[in-house]
Amino acid sequence: MNRILVALSVAAIGVAVASPARALDKVLIGYFGSDATLAAFIAKDQGYFEAHGIDATVQQMSGNSTAVPVAIAADSVQVAVTSFPTLVLAAENGIDVRILAGTTVSSPGLHVSALVVRPELDVKTAKDVEGKTVGVPGINNFIHVLMVKWLGDNGADPAKVHFVEAPMPQMADLLHSGQIDAATPVEPITTRLLGGGAGKLVSYYTDGLPVGTSAYILLVGGAYASAHPATVKALRASLDEGLAYYRTHPEEIDVILAKYLHFPIEILRASPKAQYDNQITRDQVAFWIDAMKKQKLTSRDLDPASLIVP
Repeated sequence: MNRILVALSVAAIGVAVASPARALDKVLIGYFGSDATLAAFIAKDQGYFEAHGIDATVQQMSGNSTAVPVAIAADSVQVAVTSFPTLVLAAENGIDVRILAGTTVSSPGLHVSALVVRPELDVKTAKDVEGKTVGVPGINNFIHVLMVKWLGDNGADPAKVHFVEAPMPQMADLLHSGQIDAATPVEPITTRLLGGGAGKLVSYYTDGLPVGTSAYILLVGGAYASAHPATVKALRASLDEGLAYYRTHPEEIDVILAKYLHFPIEILRASPKAQYDNQITRDQVAFWIDAMKKQKLTSRDLDPASLIVP
């Protein structure tokens, strides 16, 4: 009997040793100075990533989001926020990145972006923007694409506007110094620029977007997604829980945003809040492919569904 008990004990130990607790998957999530990655902020703060087996580092990135696909393809960052046009251009150039999740979406009454000019300039219409230097977060990113569309739709020649890259946190300083004549911020930068007197509002030029249009997305490498399907599933589940928390605890959101965006809490409290949707549809992707074809930024017949992780 004792021999049997000893044998069973050894077998039990052997099973325990052979089946250790699975280590958490390390994932670096990159973001920039907007509220688009709010679900990731919440998932990190509330422990949702860890609960789903992910050791997530949520880190602010320098530069602009146009460099994201290269960073993801090099696996220096596993997930990062960028704009739809950046994704389309990456696909155009054969960089294998896919959409992991959506972020903010356009909705009635929400101003996605604004055209803000230096206070001393007499700019009232799209035509007045000709000859001016306009700062955009990235050349050929979603703000640049939409600004070009707005100019053309309103009688101006986009070719007569000088676009330069201007990181949103620096837009106020660039306006003050006269290095740019106009800026194209999103919230909460828009409220900060207007409230601080760095510029005056010309137009909420994105208000004509179809309701539900998605501008920012979270990207992941195609090869990474194929090799780590369980991690992708866990990331999406964590983001969904983060979004659910946002909807049930709206009073806590400004504190979370202040922590990650390093903005004064009063600016965040005064800023309108976006609507969010983690789900991305084929039609949302097709909207941007079509817009960029019209501007001759892409020539490939891309399949919208192929750009979304299944």
